[in-house]
Amino acid sequence: MAPSSQPLTLTYLTVDVFTSTRYLGNPLAVVLIPASLRPRLTQDVKQRIAREFNFSETVFLHTLDDEARDGLSVTSREIDIFTIEEELPFAGHPTVGTAYLVLNHLGWKHVDTLVTKAGPIAIRPLEGEGERVKATIPHAVHVHSQTLGGILGGQAGAVKAETETMINAALSDDPEIREAELTGPVVSIVRGMTFLLAKLPSLEHLAKVSTAKRLDFNKVEGLLDKG
Repeated sequence: MAPSSQPLTLTYLTVDVFTSTRYLGNPLAVVLIPASLRPRLTQDVKQRIAREFNFSETVFLHTLDDEARDGLSVTSREIDIFTIEEELPFAGHPTVGTAYLVLNHLGWKHVDTLVTKAGPIAIRPLEGEGERVKATIPHAVHVHSQTLGGILGGQAGAVKAETETMINAALSDDPEIREAELTGPVVSIVRGMTFLLAKLPSLEHLAKVSTAKRLDFNKVEGLLDKG
């Protein structure tokens, strides 16, 4: 970040998740944010830090100002998970990697919960499994009643022009993939994370899929069930 009149110094660590071999597995950056510095870590600052690391995900672990003095009295720690593009309410390897860091590297055995935007996640060491840890994911699976095809095929005039344009711009140019996207169920797996499950006819079709096109389901009026 560019220099400012108030330099911001933060501690960070990198973790190799899902491996016991250094420099393998899934890389993760974890930035420790003391409570006194939290107001300075705006959404924009955290996003820029995540882009600077350029890992698939970066975690911001909110800590107490004096963990040695006050740490044992608080058994949960809040985390924010960022990709290089946006904040996520939940992601798997960042949660597991942070749980490992908290319980083993930092040695905070009293911490039993990581609080994410998707909800609290219970964490604990696995007895007899060395330094392995377990995280209980707050699943909230829900299959939404509407599909993208249902939105586009609604009554005349029911779909706003900008919504129709947004959906069509995100669909594949391949006719068979496009049909799978239009008819596939829209499923939320945890609070705040929703996916389109498209069943493709072949591996050849899968090879044609591009991640360049994106669609924010929250912006498609009527697609997600309320609640």
